[in-house]
Amino acid sequence: LLRRTSSVSAALSDSTMRVLLLATLLVLCAGFRVPVRMSSAGKDQRATWQSLVRRLSRPDISLVERQTLTLDLLKQAPDVSEALAKAVRERDIESLVEDDPEGQEILEGVKAVRRQILEDILPDLQDRAPEIPTRLAKALRSARESKQAPTAADFRQIQSALAELTPARLQEVLDAAREEISNVFEPIPYNLETPGYEVLARSMGWDSGGKPFDGYEIRRYEDYVAAAAALGGAEDVEMELEASGEGFNKLADYIFGGNQANVQLAMTVPVEMSFPGDEMRFPLPKSSVDSVDLAPKPKDESGVRVVTQASRTLAVRRFPGIATSQEVQRQLSALKIELVEDKLMSIDEAEAASYSVFQYNPPYTLPWVRTNEVVVEISWREGGSAPPAAAEGSAVASAPTDPADAVTMQAAEAAAVAIAEEEVAEMIELLVDSEEDISVDAGDAEDVDGAPVDDAMLVEDAMLDEDDVNEEDGINTSGQGI
Repeated sequence: LLRRTSSVSAALSDSTMRVLLLATLLVLCAGFRVPVRMSSAGKDQRATWQSLVRRLSRPDISLVERQTLTLDLLKQAPDVSEALAKAVRERDIESLVEDDPEGQEILEGVKAVRRQILEDILPDLQDRAPEIPTRLAKALRSARESKQAPTAADFRQIQSALAELTPARLQEVLDAAREEISNVFEPIPYNLETPGYEVLARSMGWDSGGKPFDGYEIRRYEDYVAAAAALGGAEDVEMELEASGEGFNKLADYIFGGNQANVQLAMTVPVEMSFPGDEMRFPLPKSSVDSVDLAPKPKDESGVRVVTQASRTLAVRRFPGIATSQEVQRQLSALKIELVEDKLMSIDEAEAASYSVFQYNPPYTLPWVRTNEVVVEISWREGGSAPPAAAEGSAVASAPTDPADAVTMQAAEAAAVAIAEEEVAEMIELLVDSEEDISVDAGDAEDVDGAPVDDAMLVEDAMLDEDDVNEEDGINTSGQGI
């Protein structure tokens, strides 16, 4: 890559070239976004060598820019060599991205994909191995049945397209292809419209310099029009691309002209899958479709319907990699725990809450740079409780000032105490009744005075009243003791 850019890069020594190419391989997959570092005076500072390599790897930059980036990278060759030597010497690849937030994100993405493959995908494939030949045969049979011989109309359409392929049109096609190729490496695809939203708050872990993909964001989305299709029922629904492909294909066909008006619509992101309900949705571009009446009508029996998604407030947690059903549940659990801890949702609300998965990337994007989000709809009132700010360093949101909220907290506290007492009683009963865990028979046990002790006395002595639970087990007004 570097040898083709200019005569300067072609004249590099072999040793320098090896260092640069090795660095390229190590950070190529770290995405293409280049952070602009600004000094207090507003002047650009020198970009990191990792960001220069990422920028060089873009297929859509000009030759002049490529030459300039190559020269800038050459100036940092000693830094590159030192960083690589340290990583090899200490066997610590994380040191290559310690000052590179984007590199840290990609490293977390690689770890996530490894976990998803080893813990989710491979065990699932092993369990479903007997079904694979049958499903493969069914897929091949379906493909053969849907295959049609080209007609005269198809050839006329090809001839018409070739006739319209002027130099300007060809350049448009090449530019679009170059942009699409770059999406192989992009966390968020280029130039795709998304539903409008406003960020209301962020928790401490979101973009606060901590571990990537921690925390959550509160967003208020505007209303928008969407094309929706059922996913076929829980038995056939998996988070993997294969299982959701049928719903995706229905919606893609509608978007790309398979509607009653034969009108093509611009692709948008994210693709939403909602559960329960098992439905997939494509938001339609608001620039051309701002109401259901303006949307092209789906073909009969296409399985697609056009709906209005009302404005809603969502708690959003990002995660990289493959959106397997197991990974989605891990991320969903983490999100709900944070929402309960920050008093944005009660325990009962968290257990009953439905959720959606947002996916932003085409199937060919590298797995470790993919952007996924699990979202839960929440109630949000201006001036109410908010997640803790990053600067505060607190893990607990501010207490609500509304009297109704105070009553709710008192009820939650009483419920927490009752649950704690019940669990204590159950544990004591299990210990008393277990012959394996108790080394002496309850009937032979004696107290300090030599009198026999029965089960009821053990339970009675071990039970705590409400005040004891509050003081000794740490169950306070926020319910943290649970």
